[in-house]
Amino acid sequence: MKQSSIVALALVLAAACGSSKDKAAGGGGGPEVSCHTPQFNECTEYNKSNRALGDDHLKKLCTTLEGTFATTPCPTDKMLGKCGRNEGTKVFYPGYATTGEELARMCTSSEGTWQAAK
Repeated sequence: MKQSSIVALALVLAAACGSSKDKAAGGGGGPEVSCHTPQFNECTEYNKSNRALGDDHLKKLCTTLEGTFATTPCPTDKMLGKCGRNEGTKVFYPGYATTGEELARMCTSSEGTWQAAK
């Protein structure tokens, strides 16, 4: 499967699980979970609404993307920035297919909240 197809599939699946109550910085309560996919230079933090049915489907999706599923937030060292949306937070790292400025534009144009690296 092509990288763009895998990323698109992940975004669609995550969006289907989202809730407007969990907007911005990753949403929900309880411990955070994440899927770090270094080969795509990104990591996804799942919010409470994504986890409502349990974490098994998220683990399976992460494994399919050859990522590492963890019960911790995404690493923030060396990040370009992160985009919080209804469906969770995406963290982007150097080497991602576009620049931090373009990621910020894409994030805010899709009603996300952008946080640039410090």
